[in-house]
Amino acid sequence: MPNLNIKTTHKPIKTYYTELEKYAQLGEENEGTVRAAFQNLLQHYCGQSNLTLLCEKSHYTPERRRIIPDGEVVDDFGLPHGYWEAKDTQDDLHIEADKKFATGYPSKNIVVQSPTHALLYQHGQLQLDLDITNPRNLVHVREIENVVDALTERTLNRSEFLRPLNPFYVAIEQTASTITDFSQKQGFLNTVYEQFFQGFSVKVAKTMRHCDRISPTKYSVQF
Repeated sequence: MPNLNIKTTHKPIKTYYTELEKYAQLGEENEGTVRAAFQNLLQHYCGQSNLTLLCEKSHYTPERRRIIPDGEVVDDFGLPHGYWEAKDTQDDLHIEADKKFATGYPSKNIVVQSPTHALLYQHGQLQLDLDITNPRNLVHVREIENVVDALTERTLNRSEFLRPLNPFYVAIEQTASTITDFSQKQGFLNTVYEQFFQGFSVKVAKTMRHCDRISPTKYSVQF
């Protein structure tokens, strides 16, 4: 992942605070309105990191409880690198975070944020707790990098595909075992196998995708 080198003088940072100031002047403080400013900021820096921000994508916990994070940072395989949850200015973020985790929201790498405050949780532990009304603090927290860095080591790269087949399958198994959402896991396997077989034959790749749709348990990888 490229070094973002975020500075307070950068246009996206300035734009973020300008948008918040406009909302404040209009008396708007509710989550649905003010979160747009941070969403725009995340989208900008995700684009620089070859990642994509997906907003309000539904997931199901192992207990089949539906959760909808405000944002999810994913790579080209659809693998999640981190999450974002927006809250109102008046919310107590610590309380709100605990509520979310109690209902099954991921705590491996998530930013819980309001226009004035940001919390970063990684592997269930609070790592950063900052007042972000000051642009210098926002740059210090560097949300985009912190959201993704803890999980980037599990992404697959070209070198993985060039190794002998056994290590390749092991890499797939290890990565897929970190995904709890079944549809997300299946989507990851589809993408990896399709790209792998395209290295040999586009026709074979399409056949593999078709077969997998017919039989989701086709592959021998066990989780």
